[in-house]
Amino acid sequence: MRSAVKGTVTFTFSFAPLGEKFAEGASIGDAPDTQAFTVIQLVHAEVPVFRTNLSGSKIYKKGDAAEALHLRATVTDGGKISYQWYVNGTAIAGATGMSYTPDTGKTGVYDYYVVATNTNSSANGDQTATAQSGSYRVVVNNVAVNGANIEAGAPRMTIQGGNQAFLNAALTAQDKIKLENGFDISVSLKVRETVNVTRNDENAVKQILGNNVLGQFVDISFVKTLIDPEGNKSEQIITQLNLPVTITIDIPENLLPKDGKNRTFSIIQIQNGVATLLEDMDDTLSTITIEVDGSSTYAIVYMDKPTEILGTGKALLVIASLVVAASLLLVAIILKRKKEAAGAESKS
Repeated sequence: MRSAVKGTVTFTFSFAPLGEKFAEGASIGDAPDTQAFTVIQLVHAEVPVFRTNLSGSKIYKKGDAAEALHLRATVTDGGKISYQWYVNGTAIAGATGMSYTPDTGKTGVYDYYVVATNTNSSANGDQTATAQSGSYRVVVNNVAVNGANIEAGAPRMTIQGGNQAFLNAALTAQDKIKLENGFDISVSLKVRETVNVTRNDENAVKQILGNNVLGQFVDISFVKTLIDPEGNKSEQIITQLNLPVTITIDIPENLLPKDGKNRTFSIIQIQNGVATLLEDMDDTLSTITIEVDGSSTYAIVYMDKPTEILGTGKALLVIASLVVAASLLLVAIILKRKKEAAGAESKS
C-alpha cells in the first residue's frame, strides 16, 4: 500500500462453531469478536525533479569538438542524487556526472538522456526513486573529397574551383538529407585509359575528328561513396552532375610535340553515342582545360599547324624591320653615289 495511511483501521470478524449458523436476529454459539490493528504510514524516497533538462539537437562533422550537455535534478527529502548517462538506450561507462560531452569520432545519430536516482536511506519504504530526463539528439556526419584515383596509363587530372565546388556539383538533395541522418559521404575523381572502345564510339569520334589526330581515349568518372550509420557501404557513379565542373588535364608525355612542332589539343566527349568537340580553355601547351557535366568517355585529339619560318610572329616583325632598314640604307648609298658622280662630271 503506497498511499499514506494514518491512525487505525478496525476490522470486525464474525464466526460461529463448526456446523452452526447464526439465526436471524439471534446468535448461537460464540459471539462475534472484534480486532483492531494500526497501519503505519510508509515514507518513500522522493522522485527527482529536473531543474535543468535536455532538449534539442545539433549536427557535427566527424571529429569536430562537441559542446558539453548539462542538467541538474533536485529533491527535498534530504536524499542523495546520482546520474547515469545513456546513448541510444545503452548506459555510457563512467558518465555519472551532471554534464557529458558527446563523442564525434563515429558518424551516426545519437540520442542522449539521463536517469537520475535519489537514494534516501532514512525512508522506511522504497529508499530509491528514479526519473528520466528529456533527450538530446547529436548527429555526426562526414562529407569529403578524396584524392583523384588515376590508374596506370591515364593522364593526370585536377578539378578546379576547390573541394566545395566539387561537392556542390556532386551532392544531391537526397544526399543532404542523408547527411542530416548521420551518413558518411565522399566523392572522388577516377580516371583510367580506355583500351577497348566500342565501335559506335569510334565511329562517333571519326565523324567530327576532321583534321585532328586521335591521341588517347580516357574514361573520366565521378564516384560517390556512402556509408550509413550502421556501417553499410555503397559506391555509385555520378552520371550527371548538378553543376558543370572545370577539369585540367595534363597532356601525356608521348603526345607532346617534338622538333618544334606547333600542336594544339582538344577533347572529344562521347556520351550516349554522341561525340562533341570541346575546345581547350587554357593557353598552356602541356594541359587541356575543359568544362564537363558528368561521367563519360573522352578522346584527346590534336592538330599540328605549319611551323612559322624563323620562329614566332615577333621574330618575323623584327626581321622585316631589318630588311626595311637595310633597303633604306641601300637607297641612301645609291643616291649618295649618284650625287658624287654628278659632282665629278660638273668639275670636268
